[in-house]
Amino acid sequence: MKRLALFLVCCALTLLLPGCWNSKDIQNMAYVTAIGLDYEDGKYKSYVQVLNFSNIAQSQNAQVGKVVPIWIGTGEGMTVTESLTSIYSTAQRRVFWGHMKVVVCSERLLKHGMDQVFDMLNRYREIRYNVLLYGTKDPIQDILTEKSILNFFSAGKRVGISAAGLYAAFVHPAHL
Repeated sequence: MKRLALFLVCCALTLLLPGCWNSKDIQNMAYVTAIGLDYEDGKYKSYVQVLNFSNIAQSQNAQVGKVVPIWIGTGEGMTVTESLTSIYSTAQRRVFWGHMKVVVCSERLLKHGMDQVFDMLNRYREIRYNVLLYGTKDPIQDILTEKSILNFFSAGKRVGISAAGLYAAFVHPAHL
């Protein structure tokens, strides 16, 4: 009788063990690698560059030199947070911000002010603390759609991050 009671208690305790019901497959998530921010006509515009892991998960060998599809999501809002949140409405997968390496800001945004950008970067918990911040006069969509040769995220090539993850760019100091 005691053995049966012990067996039933053990069976009941196994129901409390965690399972994998909350696991997330990499091919079902959109990994943001770069954000572009602009300020135009009194609104913030955001662009996100997304990695496409669904193609990588299906192939055995990554082919160097083959063009990797680049997905660019766009959003617009009265604040930076609102413009990035508007991207969720068109995203077909869960957006994950933990692999973001670069934030590219337009010259108009830099002149308008960076308070909201810093506030958003510091408050959102998925964004890493070692994100590189760049300013540009070029159109942000051109930077985010730059073709990559080695299947790495393409915005890093344009702003100076090498394939090994080393920072190869030199930024001249500017007086504001």
